[in-house]
Amino acid sequence: EIPYGSLERPADGTEHPLQQWVLLRGAIGGRKTPGSQRYSVGVAVDSIGGADVHLDGELRLTLLRSPNFGHLDGAGIRTSPDRRIVDQGGPRWARYSLVAGTGDLRLPELAEELNRPLQITFEGAQPGARTEPIALLECRPSTVHVGALKQAEDGRGFILRLVETRGRKTSAVVTGPEPYTPIVATLRPFEIQSWRWQAGAAAELVDILENPLVD
Repeated sequence: EIPYGSLERPADGTEHPLQQWVLLRGAIGGRKTPGSQRYSVGVAVDSIGGADVHLDGELRLTLLRSPNFGHLDGAGIRTSPDRRIVDQGGPRWARYSLVAGTGDLRLPELAEELNRPLQITFEGAQPGARTEPIALLECRPSTVHVGALKQAEDGRGFILRLVETRGRKTSAVVTGPEPYTPIVATLRPFEIQSWRWQAGAAAELVDILENPLVD
């Protein structure tokens, strides 16, 4: 994964920066033949900054890096009295999830759950007639993520940001509470879209400065 997208890297043992997940793909049995299934192994992480993959399928995660090697210029170790070999600030904890299969492993969603788990807030009893739970926001399909929901800079409604995570053209629908009109969007591969959402009005596609986009 890279910010708001993904790209393919060769399995040559070179270490590369890692965001929240890495996916290894191949063929069951080790050979690509007509009709063979593409088998995948994925790892989602919460605090690991790099990984490397070898031709034999070995995946290594970089758990910690000395600042002496952070420059990557091959000049060797340069020391000084005020430079600690490891400045990571004490014990470090890392969590990861390993999944495998032949279909969509849902790595972007798994990484979201691992890095930003659902927060639960307990509230005492309140007077009122509602007895069933309600959903304030729902986005379908799950391969399109809500990247942000914020108040518009000019105070007119909210700005909702959508992100396509699979690298393919996708139609999405976002629904909210009444009287907010559902947002119906078509996103290009890895596209980021921003929408102005106001109660009682049709949603409006806007640019990063929250100005209306004109076709």
